[in-house]
Amino acid sequence: MKSQNNYFLAALFVLLSAFVILSYFCHPAADDFEGAASSAGIGFWKSYLRDLQVTNGRYTDGFFAFASPLRWGSVGLYKVCPVLLMGLSYFALFFALKTILNPVYPGITIHLFSSVLLLLYLSIAPSFTESFYWYSSSVTYQLPGSLTLLYFSLLIRKPLRFGRPFHFLILVVLAAVIIGFNEVNMLLMVAGSLIFSFCNGRSESENKLEPVLLFILVLAFSSVLIFSPGNAGRLALFQVHHRLLHSLHWSCLQTMRFMIGWMSRIPFLIASFLFIPLCTEVRNRIRLGQNKYAVPSLLIVLAMPASVFLCIFPAYWATDILGQQRTVNVACFFFIPLWFASLSLFADRLKGYSDSVKKFRKVFAAVFILSFFLCGNSSIVIADLLSGRAAAFNEEMFQRYRTIQAGVKSGQPEVVVENLSTKPQSLCVYDITCDPGFWINKCTADYFTIGKVRLKTCE
Repeated sequence: MKSQNNYFLAALFVLLSAFVILSYFCHPAADDFEGAASSAGIGFWKSYLRDLQVTNGRYTDGFFAFASPLRWGSVGLYKVCPVLLMGLSYFALFFALKTILNPVYPGITIHLFSSVLLLLYLSIAPSFTESFYWYSSSVTYQLPGSLTLLYFSLLIRKPLRFGRPFHFLILVVLAAVIIGFNEVNMLLMVAGSLIFSFCNGRSESENKLEPVLLFILVLAFSSVLIFSPGNAGRLALFQVHHRLLHSLHWSCLQTMRFMIGWMSRIPFLIASFLFIPLCTEVRNRIRLGQNKYAVPSLLIVLAMPASVFLCIFPAYWATDILGQQRTVNVACFFFIPLWFASLSLFADRLKGYSDSVKKFRKVFAAVFILSFFLCGNSSIVIADLLSGRAAAFNEEMFQRYRTIQAGVKSGQPEVVVENLSTKPQSLCVYDITCDPGFWINKCTADYFTIGKVRLKTCE
């Protein structure tokens, strides 16, 4: 069994390595150039404070936006960021599993679970390219998503008690940092802290005060984000917003849509079948299931749709539409582990299927690995790598940089660049247009300190 687990884990790492290799071919675009150009032009702190006053209230996100690798002119460091974020995401999942499951659980099993969860996320996330391969989006949503998972793992791992001020201080700092990234993680932090305070109050814990104090601080940090003057500037971009019934209605529909879509994916279904024989063992080892914090089973099940809803609602509330799916990526990141935690609660009802799954476990495992080559985001990544599309795109982008820099040196008022002949589906390509007045063209021109830049041919 141990050797089989090693082989399975090796196969998972090979699949994950495809996503790591892809990071070598990613390139900055749009908002990446805008933040770097502003920071280099008027200075970091002026850009940061202006953003808080005019654009939005995301006080942590601004630090990363104006201190991006492009601020220092490093495309190489930009390509390292996806790898670091994937590593952090893996660590957050591993740490959470190690926290929730008893320490006696075999380490290789924890790595197996973590690898499966991350691979599923990469494969079924609706906009995985923006989760990791576009800096402006990844640091706004994926980074705080991983930090949020670490926050609640720390909260559960070492119960709050008087005499541990350092632990409490770490949680306070983490909460302040996470909430400052975006409104989605703010709602998750508020909801999660409220639930923890409630469950801790029902448990036998002697410390009832500090979780409540932590919740109050979470609300205080959230108020800074909500009432920042920059939010008015962002809302002004959307004529229609703050329609409660409309937001609730469409958020519920989108919650059902995405949940059904994720649960019907082939890798997700096979992973669920493979998990059935482990349900009883996992349920018995889950600390929360042992009522350490008196968490009702129904609450764990309801956390699935609730987390998805909380990630979708802010977009409808602020803009009246779900214009992009970056926030849904955050929902997917939390939905997957919550699904398997909920599945373990039905161990008794699934016991009848356990023997059948064990009998064909090797077949299920082989089909599970094979499914990543045939469907989902992973198949797109593998195709782009093997076909050479990612490498061709990488070379064309570097040629574009050389063309623009040559124009800057020669003092040209406008640089015309070749259209990209290859645009890999697995990479985020927010390209410039033939209109030098288009906002992405302006951001690119500002970054390279040239008057205008445009494509040679209108597409």
